[in-house]
Order: sequence, then structure tokens, then C-alpha cells
Amino acid sequence: MENSEINELFKQGRYKEVIDYFSESSVRTPDEYNLLALSYYSLGLFKEARNALKNGLSIFPDDKDILFNLIEILYEQAEYEEAEKYLAMALKIEPENYVYYDILATILLRQERNEEALSAATNALKFAPVDVSRQLVEKYSNVWDEFKSKSKCSSNFRRARNILLVGSAYNYAYSFRKFIEKGWNLYVLKTPTWVSFQTNYRILEDVGAKIIAQEDMEDFLNDFGSELDVIVRTGYFYGGNDLYRMTCGLTDVDQIDTFFKVVKLSRMKNPEVKAVLAFDGDSFFSDDRWNDWFRKRIDVCDYILFDTNNLANYFITRVFDKGSSQSSKVKVMRVEMPCSSDVMVHFYDTYVRKVLTMGRLVNNYIPISSLFIEKMKERISIGRGKNYDEVRDGLRKFGELYGSRAFGLGYFYDFYERTMSFSQLLENRVEDKATSNALNNTFPLVYGYTNVPGKVITYLQFGLIPIIPDDENDFHRELINNGMAIGMDRRNLFFNPYSYSDKVISEMRRNIAMNRDIFTFDLFYDFVENLVERREE
Repeated sequence: MENSEINELFKQGRYKEVIDYFSESSVRTPDEYNLLALSYYSLGLFKEARNALKNGLSIFPDDKDILFNLIEILYEQAEYEEAEKYLAMALKIEPENYVYYDILATILLRQERNEEALSAATNALKFAPVDVSRQLVEKYSNVWDEFKSKSKCSSNFRRARNILLVGSAYNYAYSFRKFIEKGWNLYVLKTPTWVSFQTNYRILEDVGAKIIAQEDMEDFLNDFGSELDVIVRTGYFYGGNDLYRMTCGLTDVDQIDTFFKVVKLSRMKNPEVKAVLAFDGDSFFSDDRWNDWFRKRIDVCDYILFDTNNLANYFITRVFDKGSSQSSKVKVMRVEMPCSSDVMVHFYDTYVRKVLTMGRLVNNYIPISSLFIEKMKERISIGRGKNYDEVRDGLRKFGELYGSRAFGLGYFYDFYERTMSFSQLLENRVEDKATSNALNNTFPLVYGYTNVPGKVITYLQFGLIPIIPDDENDFHRELINNGMAIGMDRRNLFFNPYSYSDKVISEMRRNIAMNRDIFTFDLFYDFVENLVERREE
């Protein structure tokens, strides 16, 4: 029987015939699982309907229709505890689906978990279309008198918010489009930047940002400073390290200095504006001269963000005075990441047992035979490019060419030659440097402990399982502990890609898809959104 015939049986209400058909023929597709489950449901066989959907979900864990139907049935049958479990899964896949937040709010309200319910209801309002959000306000106002006033702070009822980005950002600058998509105005102050990142200004303009020339900065702040909600600078800081200093000059210092000045000038107009300074993994704080420079200026920041906890501790021990209250401003949060909507994890029956490598290598020894390594030959724009269209084409092209590869090679740095732990490096203030076999310069020994490599983010973005050191780098630890990457310890000198079955690879890909908040921009967006909401309240 063809699919069209089965669908016709269902439309005609001949549910038993649909069930009889699938009792003799295997269920193969998500649509067929949904048809079988809805046929059971229409006949009042609710348990069977749930089981059919659960079976479908075990094979197609990311299918939105199966998940939605299962949640709806569990909700209608008052199986609230189980419904919450699947709602959590659904919100990992669709973190901005207002329907799921609405269902969750209703469940929590019925259980008299009012504070949690209010939080879920607020998210439902935040993500709902304008016409729906007004209905939700009315619905929830019958329960919470204060909800109507709270909802006025949400995206559908508030004034437009304004964020100023100082500098070009570096990787994934186009992720800032999320602010524009959510109704913010995005302004970008154009400062000198390294040549590789100059095209980011074009990309930011492509996605809707308004570019402010540096010579127009004072006029902009005089006219508009009182309207700014948040000022952000994100990127690297090389300090006394010469990793790229010979090519990028002092552009990082110029950007951060401009950030400090802009915050001070803005606060003359608006004392409530929030200042967020973010550092990526290419940041080094080994030069006392530059650390002293930071120490004298850092007080203007409300928050200082770092890619890893190790990087944050490196900064604290080098820049802050012992016991300084400024350390309370430090948070671990990754900014230069793709949006969750740009994550493209797909599942295959059979994966190509190759370890993809892309870009330069910064290491002395790689625990993978050249037989298993596949070098990316094409030049594909993913984290940045000449314009936004090029980046979107790059995402599509990478997925088509390499999405079926099972593994991706991370950086091993000096992993197999290390003699000191990260804490020993900090405690003894060791600033020794290791030679790179790909560059004619060096990098500090802390680099392997503090960096979040951009190419590992790309692997995760497409579901390739990173092969990384099993070391003290807390980003590595987070991936390994969540089953998203394979960690190599120092006793293991060779990786065998054939020791992992297709089933195991799919399970690890599922872990990547379910834990995308670890490597996406969305967490930073939510942080800024909540920062401004708390201030307004």
C-alpha cells in the first residue's frame, strides 16, 4: 500500500485499517509513526498511541512532529511528569517555541509551582507572535495580577532596545543578528581591526547592523548615548605575546581602549547602561605592563566574560589584586559562537570513518595515523567571510561535503610533552612558550589549557565528533563529560575510528544536538536580554 493510500484511510477515519496495515508492515518513517499513533489516539487507545510515538522517537530523536504529538497526548492525559521530560527535550531542539513554554507553564501552574510557571509563561510571551502574545497576556492575567505589568517588559510590549558592539567581533560576528531578529537595534562602532576581520563589518551591515565610523563616535553618543542599553566588546587580547602581534599590531588594544572610553562617555548620558567585555581563547595576560593597564580601567565593566574557567582564572591571577571585589564581575560565557539556528547536526545510517582536519595545526604530535586523516581542500567560509551570503553558502557547502564525516581533529598543542599542570603554571607564574609547527612563532604554555578552538566549534556545529586532549582544559572536559567528544589521554598514542559503531556515533551526535547551549551564541543573547530585563524591573 502506498503512503497516499494510508493517508487517505486516515482522512476517512478508517483508523483500525491503518493500525491493521502497520501490524503487518514495518513502520519506516516519522510520518508513519505519527499516522499509527494518531490512529490509536482517535480510537481512544492512548497508551498504544504513546508507545508508538516513543518508538518513533527512539529512531528519529529530532523529529519535531513526533515529539510534539507525544507531548500533546501526555499533557491531555495529565501525565505531567513525563510531559515535562519531553518538553525539556523539545526545548533543546526548538528553544524559541512558545507553544512548549505555554504547555509547560500550564502544567507547572496545575502543580502549584507558581514561580516556575511564571518564568515559563514569560518565555512563552517573549517568543510568541504579537497577535498570540496578547492572548497569552489575557490568559495568564487571570492567574497573576502582576503578569500584565511584567509582560510590558517583554519583547512584544517594550520599546526597542539598543546594543552597541565596539569593534568587528572576530568569529561568528553574524550571530549578533539574533539581537536584530528579536527586535533590538544593533549599532557597531567601526574601529581598526586585523585584516582578516575587516570583512566582519560588511557581514554585520548585511544582517542589519548600523555601522558608526570612529570619527562619528562622539556625535553618536551625544545624540544617542542615553538610549543605549548595553555596550559590548568581544575578541582576543595578545598582551605581550607575539603570536600575531607582528601582523595585527595593537588593534586589540585600540578596541578595548575605545570600549572603556565609550562606556565612560555613555554613562554621562545614561548611568544605567551595562558594559560587557568578553575575551575569547586567543587572549594572554603574561605582560605586567598591560595587566596594570587593565587594572586601572576595568572598574567600568559590569561583566567580564571568558570562554573557559581556566582563562578566567588566568586573568584573575594576573590582573586583579588578591581578594579584589572585581572578580565578582567574571563569568564563563562564550560569545563568538554560532546561533543555535545555524547548528546543522544530521544523522546517517553509515558514517565516513575519517578524521577531518581544517585550518592550521598547532601541535607537536597528533595521535592519529595519516591513513585516517582527511584534509579539507576547499576554502569554505563558516565563522567569517566576505559577506553574509558567502557565509550561508559556506554552511550549506560544508554540510553537503563533510556532514557525513564521523570525526574532526582538534588541537593537541603541547599535550604529549607537558610537564606542568595548569595550576602549577599559574602558581609559579611560568610564561614559557612552546613552538608551533605551523607558524614561525610561539604560543604560551597556558594556551592549550585556556583556548576554545574555532575548528572544534565548526565540528560540533555539523555533528562531527571532535578528537581532543583529555586534559585540564575545562571546555574539553565539558565536551567529554557530556559525551560530545572523544578525549585522548597521554597513554593513548593512536586513535582508531573503526572502534566506534554507527550507533555510537549517532548517539554522540545526539548528545551534541541536545547540548548545543555549550557552543552556541544563544546563551549570551539570553544573558544580555535578562540583564536588561532585571534593570528595567
